[in-house]
Amino acid sequence: MESVQRFTAFAIIPLILLVMMAIPDGVDAAWESIILPSGEVVHLGDKAGVSQELGEPGTLRQANVAFILDASGSMTAELTGAGKSRLEVAKEAMAELLPQIPAGVRCALWFYGHRYPQKPKEKSCADIEEAFSLGPIDVADYLAKINAIDAIGYTPIAGSIELAAKELPADEFNSIVLLSDGEETCGGDPCALAEALKASDAAVSIHVVGYAVEQKAREQLQCIARASGGTYHDAQDAADLLQALQEALAATIAETILRVEVVGPDGVPERADIHLYERNTENKVSSFIAHKDNAVPPGSYDLIVGTLPWTIYQDLVLPQGSTTIVRMELGAIRLLTPEREKASGHLYDAPTEERLGYYGGTIMVSPGSYRVVVNNSTSEEIVVDSGEMVDVMLGAIQLTATDGRDASGTFFAISGERLGHYGGTVNLVSGSYRVVVNGSTSEVMEVSLGETVKLLLGAISLKGGFEISDISGKRLGWYRDLVTLVPGTYTVKPGEGPGFENVVVQAGGVTVLK
Repeated sequence: MESVQRFTAFAIIPLILLVMMAIPDGVDAAWESIILPSGEVVHLGDKAGVSQELGEPGTLRQANVAFILDASGSMTAELTGAGKSRLEVAKEAMAELLPQIPAGVRCALWFYGHRYPQKPKEKSCADIEEAFSLGPIDVADYLAKINAIDAIGYTPIAGSIELAAKELPADEFNSIVLLSDGEETCGGDPCALAEALKASDAAVSIHVVGYAVEQKAREQLQCIARASGGTYHDAQDAADLLQALQEALAATIAETILRVEVVGPDGVPERADIHLYERNTENKVSSFIAHKDNAVPPGSYDLIVGTLPWTIYQDLVLPQGSTTIVRMELGAIRLLTPEREKASGHLYDAPTEERLGYYGGTIMVSPGSYRVVVNNSTSEEIVVDSGEMVDVMLGAIQLTATDGRDASGTFFAISGERLGHYGGTVNLVSGSYRVVVNGSTSEVMEVSLGETVKLLLGAISLKGGFEISDISGKRLGWYRDLVTLVPGTYTVKPGEGPGFENVVVQAGGVTVLK
């Protein structure tokens, strides 16, 4: 894809407050334009592209879960109201959780901070252990390992996530359940890492339990969950901790499946970020990328796909045990110069008149109606259907000085609207234009698609300063020695001495006055 695709991280959006816009002629009603309260334009998704296969509730797909348990020094602190350390309560919660894990789920177990004290820091920060590799869980063996650990070290969250993710097989349902009572203390950036992992082949979702955490740590842990498309669960006491771990585990089980497929006009898969909200609310359930199967809780949702502009599927119902595939076929707009080279311009959603961004070459778009603005000249509506490539051929005006070099001038639409000051070959949509060069105005130039209209300028040469007026007597300005002009007839008045009437300037020529 030649364009630079736009995608902004989704803000929290109250989806219930949607503003509907008119449907352009020639576009399916399914692709109606919508403005969110945030000001973002979205298109309404075509549910004809949604297929659903109902399965038997309770039937699990293979799921892989890596548990990462915090055994840093802060876990020795007493948990408020428990009369025990945070680590002791965590061990008891794991003893209740492990027998609840379904037989079809493969697990791995990781610890950090449990073997080496905080000095030297480098050694403590490397203290990450895979206690059990991915496979069927043996509850007794897991508990023996968990009960044997102490809490003494630093908190290498990013390093632990990275190592655990490497052991998870690509293209499967991969989740990490992270239990931590604090933020990263070993210099890593776990939030950025979580985002990168979600976009990788492993497509790892990280479900985080923040255990008796302060606000700063909570914000980092929430970021890890959000960036990976996982869930965050807060726990302040023993009861909270068990419930939070149970909720995090439930989010990893692959029973109800959602897959979003986004393809271009050539059928090639396109990358897109996917965000799932509870229907008509600001509550985000999950985030993931296109072309991956994702385990989601059954329910009714608003699905937002990070196309250009965004696409929303409202009230998408996912029954328990179902497999739902949402397939989107994008269209494309290709901006081309008269020489069929790539051009650039501003893209607008036609029904809402909202600007979507500045792009060049081939622009992948959701089906709908658009306009392009090139050098402030605006096209007619461009209707793009699913799977369609629409070529937008531009015209151009080329300004050339008497020495063969590029010249510049101020461009106006026939309506009188000033478009801007440009030089050389100026791409424009088809239409009628005038160009003003040093106050001299061209005749109307008709620009057609695929055509370059050439305007060869002339000049007047006179030593010293002089004033120029056009044939109607309108003063154009005061110049010195040499002035480039549109071919025509002018009056020249030097600073001293007699003036010159009916001075003819020819295209490509220099009229020398003495």
